[in-house]
Amino acid sequence: MARFPKRVYLWVHIGALMGALSFYFFASSDFAQHNPIFGCAFHGLLRLYCPFCGGTRALASLLRLDFPEALRYNAFVCLFVIGMIVWDGILLVRMLRKQEKWWVVPRWYLIFSIVFFCSFFVLRNLLMILWKYDPLGDLGIFWTS
Repeated sequence: MARFPKRVYLWVHIGALMGALSFYFFASSDFAQHNPIFGCAFHGLLRLYCPFCGGTRALASLLRLDFPEALRYNAFVCLFVIGMIVWDGILLVRMLRKQEKWWVVPRWYLIFSIVFFCSFFVLRNLLMILWKYDPLGDLGIFWTS
């Protein structure tokens, strides 16, 4: 049975670390604060939050270790990142124990992630539309009248 190469595991983590450092320095720059690169179609056209709206702010807050602010910006992104860190620890233990297929993600984790993703999208927008709760403060003005 073919084994997942451990060097791929190492390179993925080196790439993730470089990406996190690059993101941290870019997100904290004056350019990123005043010049958004792209917009969200849900946000711009439908006046709704997609499941990733606020994700950049949430990641920047996570890197500053400000967990309450990160959860307020985007709970899905925060919990997904924390879940991936936990899952990575499990993979590391499996790899070190030399288990077969140590890299396989269980089906329940994928199903849970998809259900949470969809539920977060619906609940977040219902809270804004029906109860005027807008944690980001970007779109609430369109739904208050």
